[in-house]
Amino acid sequence: MSTITLRLPDDLLKEASLKAEYLHMSRSDYIRKAVENFNKEIRELEKRKRLIAISKKVRQESLEINADFEMVEHDIKA
Repeated sequence: MSTITLRLPDDLLKEASLKAEYLHMSRSDYIRKAVENFNKEIRELEKRKRLIAISKKVRQESLEINADFEMVEHDIKA
C-alpha cells in the first residue's frame, strides 16, 4: 500500500475526523473508503454514459430496419 500526503481545508478534515469517529474507524480508513466510493460512483457514471451512447446507436439502427420493413410491407400490399 502506498502513502500519500493530502492537504485538506481544516473544516473538511474536522468533519472527516468526526464522521470517522462516529463510525468507529480511523480517519485514514474513512478517507480511503470515501475515495473508493467516489471511484465507484465515477465508474457507474462512465458505464451509464456508454450505455446511453450504445442505446442511441441501436435506436438509430432499429429505426432504419423498421423503415426497411415498412417498404417491404408496402411492396407486398401493392
